[in-house]
Amino acid sequence: MLAGFRSGTAGPVFEVLHPPGVTPCRGTVLYVQPFAEEMNKSRRMAALQARQLAGQGFAVLMPDPYGCGDSGGDFSNARGNIWRQDLVQGVHWLRQTYPGPLAL
Repeated sequence: MLAGFRSGTAGPVFEVLHPPGVTPCRGTVLYVQPFAEEMNKSRRMAALQARQLAGQGFAVLMPDPYGCGDSGGDFSNARGNIWRQDLVQGVHWLRQTYPGPLAL
């Protein structure tokens, strides 16, 4: 597991990457987390799922939306269009970094 920040549309976006555990990479997964309390309640299951998928050869990127906790910005500044643009950046990064099909 690798964690860090990248420049997002409106500020820093925190993300976790579970790189593929086998080669060649079978594909990629961009995890779009649920909103608010649903995210908190599903965090453990999402992490377990990402580890399983990585173990089967998939790269899994798990970004935290801008203004939602670990990423930059306040919740009052968060907007759906910012989140979508940041997800598109994640898609581009995955496609440039790992081969194979993409799943959301």
